[in-house]
Amino acid sequence: MRPPRTGELRRRALPTRIAALRRAPLASAALLILTALTAASASAGAVTWAAVAGGAERLFAASEAPDWVQMHAGPVDSAEIAAFAASRPEVRDHQVATVLRLENAGLVLDGRSDAARTGVMEILLVTQSERFDILLGSDDVAPALGRGEIAVPVFYMREYDLEPGDTISVAVGGSTRSFVIADRLRDAQMNPGIVNSKRFLLHDADWAELAAVLPQQSIVTFQTDGDAVALADAYRAAGLPADGPAVDGALLRLIGSITDGVVAACLLLVALVVFAVSALCLRLVILTTLENERSRIVLLRMLGFSSARVVGEYLVRYAVVAAVGVGLGMGAAVPLTAVLTAGVVADTGGAPGTMAAAVAVGAGATVLVATICSAALVLRRVRRLSPVAATQRSGAPPATWLPASALVPVPLWLGIRSRLTRPAGTVLLLGIVVIAMVIAVVPLRLAQTVASPDFVATMGIGQSDVRVFVPATAPSGTAAAVLDDLRDAPHVVRSAMSTSRRVAVAAAGYEADLVIETVDASVPSPMYSSGHEPGRDDEVALSLLAAQTWGVGIGDTVRLGGDEGPRSDVEITGLYQDITNGGRSARTLRGAVPGPVAWQTVTADVAPGSDVQRVVSDLEARHPTATVTSVGRFVEQTLGGTIETLRASAIGAASFAAGVLILVVLLLTRLESVRDRRGLRALRTIGFTAGSVRATVALRAVIVAAFAAPLGVVAAEALAPAALGAILSALGGGAVALPSDALPAAVTVAIAVVAVAASSAVSASIPSPVTTAFRRKDVS
Repeated sequence: MRPPRTGELRRRALPTRIAALRRAPLASAALLILTALTAASASAGAVTWAAVAGGAERLFAASEAPDWVQMHAGPVDSAEIAAFAASRPEVRDHQVATVLRLENAGLVLDGRSDAARTGVMEILLVTQSERFDILLGSDDVAPALGRGEIAVPVFYMREYDLEPGDTISVAVGGSTRSFVIADRLRDAQMNPGIVNSKRFLLHDADWAELAAVLPQQSIVTFQTDGDAVALADAYRAAGLPADGPAVDGALLRLIGSITDGVVAACLLLVALVVFAVSALCLRLVILTTLENERSRIVLLRMLGFSSARVVGEYLVRYAVVAAVGVGLGMGAAVPLTAVLTAGVVADTGGAPGTMAAAVAVGAGATVLVATICSAALVLRRVRRLSPVAATQRSGAPPATWLPASALVPVPLWLGIRSRLTRPAGTVLLLGIVVIAMVIAVVPLRLAQTVASPDFVATMGIGQSDVRVFVPATAPSGTAAAVLDDLRDAPHVVRSAMSTSRRVAVAAAGYEADLVIETVDASVPSPMYSSGHEPGRDDEVALSLLAAQTWGVGIGDTVRLGGDEGPRSDVEITGLYQDITNGGRSARTLRGAVPGPVAWQTVTADVAPGSDVQRVVSDLEARHPTATVTSVGRFVEQTLGGTIETLRASAIGAASFAAGVLILVVLLLTRLESVRDRRGLRALRTIGFTAGSVRATVALRAVIVAAFAAPLGVVAAEALAPAALGAILSALGGGAVALPSDALPAAVTVAIAVVAVAASSAVSASIPSPVTTAFRRKDVS
């Protein structure tokens, strides 16, 4: 007998495939939902990542961002800077901008004072730059302001829910000036909330009036065609004004991308993990389908159909489900992406629309192709079924030695035995539970880390409650006086002082000036990505950016000191992330480094329950030349928006993981119940109640979940630091360690086990006993 012709098969194909999908609605729905979730998270994550990376580059290009920036607390000689720039061949252009510093208490935004950000956020009033470092409006062009108008940074527009047309008041010298918000301001240098300076753009005439009464600072910027690090070293060596922070383009890009980049990377991680779950479920569904339709496959092969044609028939069936799921997922990704990229678009303008669309389509196509390829790999089993072998029933499952015991309840004994006799299903469920735990725990740990005050230790700042910055221009003995006041304060339990100096450092044939902080054991250390704090005078710790610039690592030797003073060779013992000091700094023991003081830092911890802000206020009143900051308020004020986004993402990921876990357990339990219909009916026939049989089915899943959930938490705890480190590395930073917090993990485990138990008990298909079935047949 000849097989049907191709045309005839095509006419029958669609109704046959639809009927096949209807025969397994739970499996089809599960695959559809999982594929849709994978496509949605992959598309949203990819577009968000593209918006972060592309938006930052777009902003830097549109504003013609500088390659190196030096701030100075006071006026500078423009002619001196111009002469220096002319002497440096790598300098393409330079600017000297004078800015006005406004106290936070003097800024009132739509009736709300900014006094709460005193000591955290620095307010700078500026005019538009002439040639580069352009401040952009919402349409990516320089705002054209009239008298009485102001352009406000996007950070303040978002924090105070401001709109163009609202009013801002500036209180100076006993008088108040009001300005109307004309536009939101995008600033390549100071956009991110983590940057504690913000520029407000004024009309030239308004700025000139305020310049008569407000203190002035300077921002010196350079565009280069060469090494910005070498330029920075030459600038400091020339003795030019440098009483303030300095940053280069690499650090500006890292700071600009780090917050939203973490959210995007979490989404991509979720997409990857969900695809793994989807692939495992697809494998289970296909294997179950092949077993249930064994007779159909036998018939097709005996009629002369090739294995390729049979595989194609099944492959098209699952490709249709995957295509519909990807379409639904990409549709759901549109509003999700809009929410996730709202901040990025406001800050940087986001990626171009064509780029975002291409990335979304590419992510969806990748999910579709990967799903079809996964199905094709599993369907290769059809080729092993020859017409003769296909007619042979597989033998009974292998016997497993598991003695019965009166101490073990029968449902539990049967559940354990079922898991031991089916290693493939056990491994599958174990893998899915572990993956679900990773989805739930990793975003949660990342959110906890960023929200923790300890997170400042990943920025190059040792963890403390109060931080006091004493510049070199402060009166002599100010730092010591601050330290004495803290030691006398009744609520302060720890205080310490460190001194920062600029010292010539030579390593791997490269020599440059570096900020070196001299410390002792009482000074809190940053969080090291590798290695440890220096313990001897001949040891030093380097920031990651400095180590990467010089190509050195732990165990290598660097030389401290220049030609005019003593020199010493020291060994690198640790590497840490630093977003201060231009990203390049070092730490060593007190007394190991000679040289003039650049600034001093005093840190303190207060007793639990004490008022940190009161300590800060007292120090500010007694030492007006020092900058006093509450570290907790600094994190809250600068990273508050990012923390809320990460918390929302963590809650969404945990809910998502719970939904995926319940869906998969429902599918797995249902399929196993169908496959075990005869065995379950036998249990009912010999006297087991429906509840006992249902408990047996539920315990099959609970036994695995009780073991796999803690294993998943352990895996997540190991993956979370690597995930955050990979994100920081991709954005130009380095790996970090995460503080440990076992309570959320324990709660997650408990919820997972309860969810598995409930879903498996509900989804179990319990047949009637044989006698009942016969009795119903007789009655009918």
